[in-house]
Amino acid sequence: MHKIRCISGFMLITCLLMTGCTKEKTEVQGETTVVSTDEKVESQGKDDVVLDDEKNIAAITAVLEHDYTVPNEEYIKSWENLTKKYDEIYENDAEGTVYTSDPTEGTPEREAYMDFFKKAYGPYFTDSEYDFYINSLALHPHHMGEDYSYEIKVLDIQVIKSKNPNTPLTYDFTVLVEYTKKGEKSMEFKITGDAICPEEGKIGRIRFLDDGGLQKQDQ
Repeated sequence: MHKIRCISGFMLITCLLMTGCTKEKTEVQGETTVVSTDEKVESQGKDDVVLDDEKNIAAITAVLEHDYTVPNEEYIKSWENLTKKYDEIYENDAEGTVYTSDPTEGTPEREAYMDFFKKAYGPYFTDSEYDFYINSLALHPHHMGEDYSYEIKVLDIQVIKSKNPNTPLTYDFTVLVEYTKKGEKSMEFKITGDAICPEEGKIGRIRFLDDGGLQKQDQ
C-alpha cells in the first residue's frame, strides 16, 4: 500500500481546515465565488437589528488588509515550517504507512500555522463564517503560491453601508491595490465585493465579486 500524502497547498489547507459548513458556489463576472449560506445572514431585514457601523466597517477593512498585503512574512514562516514537518514525518515513517488523518495534528508547527489564521481573521468573523472563510482561502492563489517574486500593497479601501432598506446589514467594498513583480512595472487593480455583518463587528458572509484581473497575474 502507498502512503497517503498531502501534495499541494490546496490539499493541505483543505485537510487542515475543512469544516461542515453549508456552502454555495456561484459564478460572478466570469470568476468562481464561494459563498456560505448562513440563515442568520439571509434574514437581514429585521427591524430590531441595530449594529455599530464603525465596528463593522473596521472588521471588513481589517480582513481586506490581511487578504491583499502580500507576501506576509509570518504566514510564509508558519507555512514553510509546517511543510518541513510533513517532510520530516514522511521521511521517517515506516514503509507502507497509511495516513487516515493529518499526521501533523498536535505538533507545534501545525499549532503555529493555525494560530496565524486565528490572529489574522478570528476576531472579525462569526464562528461559522471563520471556519468557512479560512477553508476557502485556498481559492486565493496569492495566499498559496510559493513564488514570492511579487508583492501586493493596499492603496485604498472604501467600505460603504448599503442604501437598500431591505439589506441593512450589507456593506459594499472597493479595494485598490498595487501589484509589483520584480523587474516589471507596477500595476493597479480594483477589487469589489460585499459583506454582511449579522453581529456587531463580525462578518457573517463576504463575497469578492470582481478582482479586476489580479488573479490572472498570479497564474
